[in-house]
Amino acid sequence: MGRVAWIAISVWSLSATGALAQSTAGSRPSDRVGQRPLATVDPLLAEPGWLVVETGAAFAHDREIPAVGLRGNVLRVPELTLRLNVAHRVELRVDTGYEVLFVHDRQEAPLSAELDYDGEASSDIRDPVVSTLVRVRDESEGAPAIGLRIATRLPVASNQSGLGLDTTDFFLALLAAKDAAGLRWIANLGLGILEVPTAVTSQNDVLTYGFSVWRAVGSRMAVAGGVDGHVDLSGQVHPGTEDTSVMRLGGRFGAGGSTIDAALLIGLAEVDAPIGITVGVTRAVRLF
Repeated sequence: MGRVAWIAISVWSLSATGALAQSTAGSRPSDRVGQRPLATVDPLLAEPGWLVVETGAAFAHDREIPAVGLRGNVLRVPELTLRLNVAHRVELRVDTGYEVLFVHDRQEAPLSAELDYDGEASSDIRDPVVSTLVRVRDESEGAPAIGLRIATRLPVASNQSGLGLDTTDFFLALLAAKDAAGLRWIANLGLGILEVPTAVTSQNDVLTYGFSVWRAVGSRMAVAGGVDGHVDLSGQVHPGTEDTSVMRLGGRFGAGGSTIDAALLIGLAEVDAPIGITVGVTRAVRLF
Protein backbone atom coordinates (compact mmCIF):
# COMPACT_ATOMS: atom_id res chain seq x y z
CA MET A 1 0.00 0.00 0.00
CA GLY A 2 2.94 2.33 0.63
CA ARG A 3 3.97 2.06 -3.01
CA VAL A 4 0.41 2.75 -4.18
CA ALA A 5 0.35 5.84 -1.98
CA TRP A 6 3.69 6.98 -3.39
CA ILE A 7 2.37 6.82 -6.94
CA ALA A 8 -0.89 8.56 -5.99
CA ILE A 9 0.95 11.37 -4.24
CA SER A 10 3.31 11.82 -7.18
CA VAL A 11 0.46 12.08 -9.69
CA TRP A 12 -1.48 14.43 -7.40
CA SER A 13 1.59 16.66 -7.01
CA LEU A 14 2.09 16.85 -10.76
CA SER A 15 -1.56 17.73 -11.28
CA ALA A 16 -1.33 20.50 -8.69
CA THR A 17 1.84 21.84 -10.28
CA GLY A 18 0.16 21.86 -13.67
CA ALA A 19 -2.82 23.80 -12.34
CA LEU A 20 -0.56 26.45 -10.85
CA ALA A 21 1.58 26.66 -13.95
CA GLN A 22 -1.32 27.26 -16.34
CA SER A 23 -1.32 30.92 -15.41
CA THR A 24 2.32 31.33 -16.50
CA ALA A 25 2.74 33.21 -19.74
CA GLY A 26 4.58 31.68 -22.67
CA SER A 27 3.95 29.72 -25.81
CA ARG A 28 3.18 26.04 -25.32
CA PRO A 29 5.49 23.48 -26.98
CA SER A 30 4.42 21.69 -30.14
CA ASP A 31 2.20 18.60 -29.75
CA ARG A 32 4.98 16.64 -31.49
CA VAL A 33 7.16 16.91 -28.37
CA GLY A 34 4.94 14.30 -26.70
CA GLN A 35 5.89 10.81 -27.91
CA ARG A 36 2.98 8.69 -26.64
CA PRO A 37 1.52 6.28 -27.61
CA LEU A 38 4.67 4.99 -29.37
CA ALA A 39 7.88 3.92 -27.62
CA THR A 40 10.40 5.08 -30.24
CA VAL A 41 12.30 8.12 -28.94
CA ASP A 42 12.35 11.26 -31.10
CA PRO A 43 15.44 13.51 -30.75
CA LEU A 44 12.99 16.45 -30.68
CA LEU A 45 13.44 17.52 -27.05
CA ALA A 46 11.15 19.32 -24.62
CA GLU A 47 11.30 23.12 -24.78
CA PRO A 48 13.60 24.88 -22.25
CA GLY A 49 11.75 25.61 -19.01
CA TRP A 50 8.92 23.14 -19.72
CA LEU A 51 8.15 19.84 -17.98
CA VAL A 52 6.39 17.39 -20.29
CA VAL A 53 4.17 14.95 -18.37
CA GLU A 54 3.04 11.84 -20.27
CA THR A 55 0.66 9.65 -18.31
CA GLY A 56 -1.71 6.87 -19.20
CA ALA A 57 -2.93 3.32 -18.64
CA ALA A 58 -2.30 0.05 -20.45
CA PHE A 59 -3.65 -3.48 -20.49
CA ALA A 60 -1.80 -6.49 -21.94
CA HIS A 61 -3.28 -9.98 -22.33
CA ASP A 62 -1.33 -13.14 -21.48
CA ARG A 63 2.15 -11.84 -20.69
CA GLU A 64 4.83 -14.40 -19.76
CA ILE A 65 7.66 -13.81 -17.24
CA PRO A 66 9.90 -16.89 -17.68
CA ALA A 67 12.42 -16.01 -14.94
CA VAL A 68 9.75 -16.39 -12.23
CA GLY A 69 7.38 -18.76 -14.04
CA LEU A 70 4.37 -16.45 -14.09
CA ARG A 71 1.85 -15.81 -16.85
CA GLY A 72 -1.14 -13.50 -16.75
CA ASN A 73 -2.81 -10.26 -17.76
CA VAL A 74 -1.08 -6.99 -16.92
CA LEU A 75 -2.70 -3.67 -15.98
CA ARG A 76 -0.47 -0.61 -15.80
CA VAL A 77 -1.95 2.41 -14.03
CA PRO A 78 -0.36 4.82 -14.33
CA GLU A 79 2.22 4.71 -17.08
CA LEU A 80 4.24 7.81 -16.26
CA THR A 81 6.96 9.68 -18.16
CA LEU A 82 8.49 12.96 -16.98
CA ARG A 83 10.68 14.97 -19.38
CA LEU A 84 12.55 18.14 -18.43
CA ASN A 85 14.87 20.19 -20.63
CA VAL A 86 17.78 21.19 -18.37
CA ALA A 87 19.90 22.83 -21.11
CA HIS A 88 19.58 23.92 -24.72
CA ARG A 89 20.38 20.44 -26.03
CA VAL A 90 19.98 18.22 -22.96
CA GLU A 91 16.84 16.59 -21.57
CA LEU A 92 16.35 14.45 -18.48
CA ARG A 93 13.68 11.76 -18.64
CA VAL A 94 12.18 9.31 -16.15
CA ASP A 95 9.87 6.45 -17.15
CA THR A 96 8.04 4.57 -14.38
CA GLY A 97 4.55 3.73 -13.14
CA TYR A 98 2.67 0.97 -11.34
CA GLU A 99 1.56 -2.42 -12.63
CA VAL A 100 -0.62 -5.32 -11.54
CA LEU A 101 -0.23 -8.88 -12.83
CA PHE A 102 -3.40 -11.01 -12.67
CA VAL A 103 -1.83 -14.47 -12.55
CA HIS A 104 -3.55 -17.35 -14.35
CA ASP A 105 -0.60 -19.76 -14.62
CA ARG A 106 2.39 -20.47 -12.39
CA GLN A 107 5.28 -22.83 -13.20
CA GLU A 108 8.62 -23.77 -11.66
CA ALA A 109 11.35 -21.37 -12.81
CA PRO A 110 14.82 -20.23 -11.75
CA LEU A 111 13.47 -17.48 -9.47
CA SER A 112 10.02 -18.85 -8.60
CA ALA A 113 11.13 -19.75 -5.04
CA GLU A 114 11.46 -16.03 -4.26
CA LEU A 115 7.81 -15.23 -5.03
CA ASP A 116 5.75 -13.98 -2.10
CA TYR A 117 2.40 -12.32 -2.81
CA ASP A 118 -1.18 -12.81 -1.65
CA GLY A 119 -4.10 -13.99 -3.76
CA GLU A 120 -4.22 -14.29 -7.53
CA ALA A 121 -2.63 -10.93 -8.33
CA SER A 122 0.76 -9.33 -7.74
CA SER A 123 1.58 -5.62 -8.00
CA ASP A 124 4.59 -3.34 -7.77
CA ILE A 125 6.20 -0.14 -9.02
CA ARG A 126 7.68 -0.48 -12.51
CA ASP A 127 11.46 -0.31 -12.44
CA PRO A 128 12.21 3.34 -13.31
CA VAL A 129 14.34 4.09 -16.37
CA VAL A 130 16.37 7.29 -15.95
CA SER A 131 17.65 8.74 -19.22
CA THR A 132 19.73 11.63 -20.49
CA LEU A 133 18.92 12.72 -24.05
CA VAL A 134 21.35 14.92 -26.00
CA ARG A 135 20.47 16.52 -29.34
CA VAL A 136 23.68 16.24 -31.38
CA ARG A 137 22.46 18.06 -34.48
CA ASP A 138 19.29 19.77 -35.68
CA GLU A 139 17.27 18.56 -38.62
CA SER A 140 18.10 20.22 -41.94
CA GLU A 141 16.64 19.99 -45.42
CA GLY A 142 19.02 17.22 -46.44
CA ALA A 143 19.77 15.45 -43.15
CA PRO A 144 17.90 14.13 -40.11
CA ALA A 145 18.02 15.35 -36.54
CA ILE A 146 20.46 13.25 -34.53
CA GLY A 147 20.41 12.55 -30.82
CA LEU A 148 21.96 10.30 -28.19
CA ARG A 149 20.18 8.53 -25.32
CA ILE A 150 22.00 7.18 -22.26
CA ALA A 151 19.73 5.28 -19.85
CA THR A 152 19.78 3.16 -16.72
CA ARG A 153 17.00 0.89 -15.48
CA LEU A 154 17.01 0.80 -11.68
CA PRO A 155 15.97 -2.21 -9.53
CA VAL A 156 13.00 -0.85 -7.59
CA ALA A 157 10.35 -3.57 -8.07
CA SER A 158 10.85 -6.51 -5.70
CA ASN A 159 11.69 -10.11 -6.57
CA GLN A 160 8.82 -11.25 -4.33
CA SER A 161 6.23 -9.64 -6.60
CA GLY A 162 7.60 -11.36 -9.70
CA LEU A 163 7.54 -8.02 -11.50
CA GLY A 164 11.12 -7.09 -10.61
CA LEU A 165 14.35 -9.02 -11.17
CA ASP A 166 16.64 -6.97 -8.89
CA THR A 167 18.92 -6.09 -11.81
CA THR A 168 20.44 -2.86 -13.10
CA ASP A 169 20.53 -2.46 -16.89
CA PHE A 170 22.32 0.09 -19.08
CA PHE A 171 21.40 1.39 -22.54
CA LEU A 172 23.05 3.58 -25.17
CA ALA A 173 21.18 4.46 -28.37
CA LEU A 174 21.52 6.68 -31.41
CA LEU A 175 18.32 8.57 -32.30
CA ALA A 176 17.38 9.96 -35.71
CA ALA A 177 14.29 11.69 -37.11
CA LYS A 178 13.35 13.37 -40.39
CA ASP A 179 10.28 14.95 -41.95
CA ALA A 180 9.93 13.67 -45.52
CA ALA A 181 7.10 12.96 -47.96
CA GLY A 182 4.52 14.27 -45.50
CA LEU A 183 5.65 11.82 -42.79
CA ARG A 184 7.79 11.94 -39.65
CA TRP A 185 10.33 9.10 -39.74
CA ILE A 186 12.00 8.11 -36.45
CA ALA A 187 14.66 5.45 -35.88
CA ASN A 188 16.56 4.27 -32.79
CA LEU A 189 19.51 1.86 -32.74
CA GLY A 190 21.73 1.02 -29.81
CA LEU A 191 23.19 -1.43 -27.33
CA GLY A 192 21.91 -2.70 -23.99
CA ILE A 193 23.77 -4.40 -21.16
CA LEU A 194 21.28 -6.52 -19.22
CA GLU A 195 22.29 -8.01 -15.89
CA VAL A 196 21.39 -11.70 -15.69
CA PRO A 197 19.14 -12.21 -12.63
CA THR A 198 20.12 -15.87 -12.20
CA ALA A 199 23.89 -15.25 -12.30
CA VAL A 200 25.21 -12.26 -10.35
CA THR A 201 28.44 -11.86 -12.34
CA SER A 202 26.90 -12.38 -15.80
CA GLN A 203 25.41 -10.00 -18.32
CA ASN A 204 23.63 -10.28 -21.65
CA ASP A 205 24.43 -7.85 -24.46
CA VAL A 206 21.52 -6.96 -26.73
CA LEU A 207 20.89 -4.84 -29.80
CA THR A 208 18.09 -2.36 -29.13
CA TYR A 209 16.01 -0.97 -31.98
CA GLY A 210 12.98 1.14 -32.76
CA PHE A 211 11.33 2.45 -35.90
CA SER A 212 8.16 4.48 -36.30
CA VAL A 213 6.30 6.66 -38.77
CA TRP A 214 3.89 9.51 -37.97
CA ARG A 215 1.44 11.16 -40.35
CA ALA A 216 -0.48 14.33 -39.55
CA VAL A 217 -4.22 14.30 -40.26
CA GLY A 218 -5.27 17.93 -40.18
CA SER A 219 -3.79 20.38 -37.69
CA ARG A 220 -4.62 18.54 -34.45
CA MET A 221 -4.51 14.82 -35.19
CA ALA A 222 -1.80 12.34 -36.17
CA VAL A 223 -1.72 8.58 -36.75
CA ALA A 224 1.34 6.39 -36.32
CA GLY A 225 2.82 2.93 -36.29
CA GLY A 226 6.06 1.57 -34.96
CA VAL A 227 7.97 -1.40 -33.57
CA ASP A 228 10.50 -1.50 -30.71
CA GLY A 229 12.45 -4.15 -28.88
CA HIS A 230 15.82 -5.81 -28.38
CA VAL A 231 17.62 -8.84 -29.81
CA ASP A 232 20.25 -10.98 -28.09
CA LEU A 233 23.81 -10.69 -29.41
CA SER A 234 25.54 -13.33 -27.31
CA GLY A 235 23.77 -16.44 -28.57
CA GLN A 236 22.98 -17.46 -24.98
CA VAL A 237 19.67 -16.00 -23.84
CA HIS A 238 19.27 -16.15 -20.05
CA PRO A 239 15.95 -15.98 -18.11
CA GLY A 240 15.00 -12.35 -17.65
CA THR A 241 16.86 -11.13 -20.75
CA GLU A 242 14.75 -12.72 -23.50
CA ASP A 243 14.21 -11.04 -26.87
CA THR A 244 11.26 -8.66 -26.99
CA SER A 245 9.45 -6.89 -29.84
CA VAL A 246 6.19 -4.91 -29.70
CA MET A 247 4.32 -3.24 -32.56
CA ARG A 248 2.19 -0.18 -31.76
CA LEU A 249 -0.54 1.19 -34.02
CA GLY A 250 -2.37 4.30 -32.87
CA GLY A 251 -2.67 8.04 -32.90
CA ARG A 252 -3.12 11.22 -30.90
CA PHE A 253 -5.38 14.26 -30.85
CA GLY A 254 -4.68 17.73 -29.50
CA ALA A 255 -7.46 19.10 -27.28
CA GLY A 256 -7.48 22.05 -24.90
CA GLY A 257 -3.74 22.27 -24.27
CA SER A 258 -3.39 18.49 -23.84
CA THR A 259 -2.79 15.64 -26.25
CA ILE A 260 -4.93 12.50 -25.97
CA ASP A 261 -3.56 9.25 -27.39
CA ALA A 262 -4.41 5.58 -27.87
CA ALA A 263 -2.73 2.59 -29.47
CA LEU A 264 -3.12 -1.12 -30.08
CA LEU A 265 -0.15 -3.21 -28.86
CA ILE A 266 0.87 -6.38 -30.71
CA GLY A 267 3.54 -8.60 -29.19
CA LEU A 268 5.87 -10.18 -31.76
CA ALA A 269 8.25 -12.09 -29.47
CA GLU A 270 7.47 -15.23 -27.50
CA VAL A 271 7.49 -13.60 -24.05
CA ASP A 272 5.48 -10.53 -25.09
CA ALA A 273 1.75 -10.25 -24.49
CA PRO A 274 0.18 -11.01 -27.90
CA ILE A 275 -2.34 -8.16 -27.67
CA GLY A 276 -2.87 -5.07 -25.57
CA ILE A 277 -4.03 -1.46 -25.55
CA THR A 278 -2.80 1.81 -24.13
CA VAL A 279 -4.49 5.21 -23.68
CA GLY A 280 -2.99 8.38 -22.27
CA VAL A 281 -2.70 12.13 -21.99
CA THR A 282 0.31 14.42 -22.47
CA ARG A 283 0.51 17.91 -21.05
CA ALA A 284 3.35 20.46 -20.88
CA VAL A 285 3.85 22.48 -17.68
CA ARG A 286 5.98 25.65 -17.61
CA LEU A 287 8.36 25.59 -14.63
CA PHE A 288 10.64 28.56 -15.40
